[in-house]
Amino acid sequence: TRMLNAKDPKEVVIDAFKNVYSEEQTYPMKEIFGFEELAEFSLTGDVEAGLSWHVTLYRNLEVYVRAMADLAMIDDHVVNTSDGEKSISDSDFKTYVSFAAAGGLRWYFCRSVGIWVEGGYDIGYVSAGLSFKF
Repeated sequence: TRMLNAKDPKEVVIDAFKNVYSEEQTYPMKEIFGFEELAEFSLTGDVEAGLSWHVTLYRNLEVYVRAMADLAMIDDHVVNTSDGEKSISDSDFKTYVSFAAAGGLRWYFCRSVGIWVEGGYDIGYVSAGLSFKF
């Protein structure tokens, strides 16, 4: 009786592969490397210009102020639908203008390498880093 109730081997194989690619399935390569997110941001353009004024206070210590303007063009073609899913729409280039202003101190501890710290309205309110002179 067991042999009479057994499924055809072809049907067993077909049933095994029916749910291999479900809609909820994640793809590790996409999640790790973010190919879709990279494609979303690949159609952008950015131009930045700035002016800075430096004053040497004492030998290797200088104070500076800088102002910058940034013009970005972004193809905003990914939209969220009413059910929360993302979908691709026609290209919709948008232009954004932003400004930055900061002031800081730079100290060169050797001839061409120094450290700096600055504050103002930029990527962050306080920044620090290394500086190189050529």
